[in-house]
Order: sequence, then C-alpha cells, then structure tokens
Amino acid sequence: MSAHLSAHPNLYPHIVALSQDRASKALGAPKSTREVNLASEFAALGADEIGFEARMEYTGTVSHVWEKFMAGGRLMYRMGDKLPDMEDVARIEISELPALRLPDTFYAYFGEEAGLYLEDEPDVFVDGVYFWHATDFGDPFYMYVVACGSSGTPIEKMSLAELTIAKTRVAIGTIEPHQQFGDTLAEMIGDPAVCRAVKNTVIKDVIALSLAFIADPDAMPDLTREVNVSAAVPTIGLRN
Repeated sequence: MSAHLSAHPNLYPHIVALSQDRASKALGAPKSTREVNLASEFAALGADEIGFEARMEYTGTVSHVWEKFMAGGRLMYRMGDKLPDMEDVARIEISELPALRLPDTFYAYFGEEAGLYLEDEPDVFVDGVYFWHATDFGDPFYMYVVACGSSGTPIEKMSLAELTIAKTRVAIGTIEPHQQFGDTLAEMIGDPAVCRAVKNTVIKDVIALSLAFIADPDAMPDLTREVNVSAAVPTIGLRN
C-alpha cells in the first residue's frame, strides 16, 4: 500500500468498515457457535490497558474529528520532506515564535518513514495529527488527535478486538488560545501508550515544529484560531 493510501485519513474508513463487517458476521453466526466466535473476536481486549468501553468512547471522538476533516476540505500537510532528522528536532528552539495562525481543520502527515514508533508498542508508529477548530458555548479551542498506524498485522487479518484497538490508537487533547501546546499534554486522553509517547519523547516536538511549518504568517489575525507552541524540553529518544 502506498504511503498516501496508508495515511490515517485514508485508512481509517477501511478499518471502520472491516470492524462493522466482522461484528456483523460474528453476531450473525449460528447460535451454537456465536458465543465462541465473539469470545475469539474480542480475546485481544482481555489484556488491554483501558478496555472495550473506553475504546468505544474514543471511537466516537475519532470518527467525529475524521468526519470534520473530510467535510473541511481534506487539507493534508505532508511533513516528511520538511522536518529535519529526529535527532535535531528537539534541539530546535521554537519558544520565540509568535502565536501560530492555523487552518480550521487539517492533518499533519508524518507516515511510517518518519520513524515515530511507540516504545511500548514496537510495531505502532505515529502517522500524524488532526487539528480541528471548534467552540464550546462560544469559547474557541482546537481539538487535536494524534493518530497511529501499524507495520504489524494487516488490517484485513485483524480480529474485531484488534480492529477496535487500531481505531483508537490515539491521543486526544484540546488547546485554547491562551494555552501553550506543551501545557496541554498532561490532560490528553486516549490510548495510554500513545499518550505516554507524545508526552515523553520527541513526538511532541515534531508536532510543535510541524505547526510552525503549517501556520500562515500572512493570514488575517484571528485570536480564536491561534496556537502557541512551547519550547522544546528534554525528551526520551525514539527507537531506531
């Protein structure tokens, strides 16, 4: 599968469709085998850190943000040829940058070639991050969803539990106009392995630097659509 087709915005609907198909087949099996089939399909969730109910809740958030991305012009920024080597990213000082004027909805795409693998899940890598501008009772904010891909089992061969986990390999956060991006990381929710990786490794610096590349310095000022990025802080290295 090409890098473009494997980008999360393109792959996600296929994962959802496969999940629906496997669930339909499992529930539609003869009564004599249905219970065994369902137990087999969900076996991988037995050792999961957060469990089925939490992942189903996160599925709703991911689907909502993905739908906003699709309806908002499908604006995808390919960062692979813009970012420096990972060893250099955390050394870049970005604390002096002004607030960044960002689009309403977009996806910053890193892809597997960026090498942003999770330490806790060696076959899972950060594919990119969605940003979506919204308001809550009139108060503006951006929601961001750090999305992952996998170099392991092909999605066509995954069980229903594995597909459920694949749909929710995310870290979800929000950032308000007065906040710095780095200050929001402690409040992220989602897959614990993804949240840990974003908070504790160079991944957070990759995201911040990507926002600096994506920002439009010539855009009309709009305080409700600005994001502040934090200075790089000491990070844990990534797996080679």
